[in-house]
Amino acid sequence: MMPGKTGIEVCKLVRKNGYQGGILFITAKDTIEDMVVGLDSGADDYIIKPFQFEELLARLRAVSRRKDKIIEDIFEVGDLTLNLTTHIVTRQYDVIDLSKKEYHLLELLLRNKNQVISREILFEKVWGFETFVSENALDTLVKLLRKKIDLPGEPSVIQTIRGIGYLVRDPHV
Repeated sequence: MMPGKTGIEVCKLVRKNGYQGGILFITAKDTIEDMVVGLDSGADDYIIKPFQFEELLARLRAVSRRKDKIIEDIFEVGDLTLNLTTHIVTRQYDVIDLSKKEYHLLELLLRNKNQVISREILFEKVWGFETFVSENALDTLVKLLRKKIDLPGEPSVIQTIRGIGYLVRDPHV
């Protein structure tokens, strides 16, 4: 028993806030309805007391294997996070609204963290071959993105490599 909120309420709340880690309910509630409600609330597994310790360990390993695959869809630099599954970008746990092009640019940079990506490649990937855009369109997009993701008084996560391109790295490392 949990004080204040039910396990179902907590599970729904943490999933709503973007938590993607494993959740395993351990409970005495043994009806199929209880199990369905628990799993539908966002739990990855549900085990009824009493149980054998070996079963608990096996279920934890199974949840961990499934969640390890999801973690590959999350890119981070410092406290900036981009989730490919949910398309949610956060900084210090605050959700950041990005345009489609801003999101795509940030995704490209985060996929290649600590590597310089040339302006030509960024133009090609963000705008495509067919589209004609001005030379400063990329600089403008980077400026807009920095305004949204950078913290006041802190160095930018997106670094300009003059004449070459851009890279993303943790400015505190």
